[in-house]
Amino acid sequence: TPSSAAFQILKRNCFECHGHLKQEGDLRLDLPSETSLQSLFDAQHPDESLLLERVSHPQGHPDRMPPVGPGLTAQEIEILKRWIKAGPSWPDQSSTLSHWAY
Repeated sequence: TPSSAAFQILKRNCFECHGHLKQEGDLRLDLPSETSLQSLFDAQHPDESLLLERVSHPQGHPDRMPPVGPGLTAQEIEILKRWIKAGPSWPDQSSTLSHWAY
């Protein structure tokens, strides 16, 4: 599904700095309930979404995300764009989460 493909892209590229352990810039991408996410997505104008802007910057640009590594591919950015245009949603993670003690 588009939400699970987009979620996997975010998980691989963004959760290290914007996930449950760390929230750089007060941004947490792994929970759909985070109010800070509202500023990242514009379903009416997905090309103008801050998330797409940040992941589309060329390597070396000070606002590029992720700031290190090869960055997202054009295909990954297109998946995120379609996800945003459809109205971003997160997959049900309850079946993939494990208890902290295991």
